[in-house]
Amino acid sequence: MSKTLVPYLVPDVSDLARALRRHWPSQPDMPGQVDMLNLLARCAGFSNFQSYRQHALRPQKTEVSHPPVPALAQKFMQLLDAQGQLTRWPSGRPLQQLALWYLWGRFDRRRSYHEREVNTLLNQHHRFGDPALLRRELVGLGLLSRSDDCRDYRRLSPQPPDDVIAVLKHRERQLQAA
Repeated sequence: MSKTLVPYLVPDVSDLARALRRHWPSQPDMPGQVDMLNLLARCAGFSNFQSYRQHALRPQKTEVSHPPVPALAQKFMQLLDAQGQLTRWPSGRPLQQLALWYLWGRFDRRRSYHEREVNTLLNQHHRFGDPALLRRELVGLGLLSRSDDCRDYRRLSPQPPDDVIAVLKHRERQLQAA
C-alpha cells in the first residue's frame, strides 16, 4: 500500500484536538487533550507536541530578496543603455561621482594602463565621446593614479560607497537575467 500525502492546514491544533475528542465515541480509554495533541504531532512527523511547537514557532526561511536599490542608484541606472554604457554625463555631482565609480569598476587593479588604453576602455563604457573628461575626473576623485608624465595610470583601491555597491550588484543581476 503506497502512502499518499494529504496536506491539511488548521489554524489552531488545539481546536482540532478538541473537535476530534468531541466526535470520538465515548470510551473509558479516550485520550486526553495532551495525548490528542501528541497524537496529532506524531501524525505530522514529530516526536511530540512540544517538538511540533518548536518547529512551528521557528522563523521559516523565505525566498532571498534583494535589497531595494537606493534612489540615487535608480537615477543612475537610467543613464545606462542596455549594454551598460553611460549615455550622457550627468549634471549633478552625486550622479557624476556614481558614474565615475561605475567606470572605475571596469579597470583591472593588477595592471597599469597607458593613456591610450585608458581612453579605449572608457570609450567602451560611455557614448558621449569625452574620455579626457572622464580620465581627469577619475584621477581627481582619487580612483585612478597618474604618473607625472601622464603615461601610466593605475586603479586605486578605495572602498566604494553603498550606492555604488548597490548599482554594481543591480547591474550584475540584470546581466544574469538577460
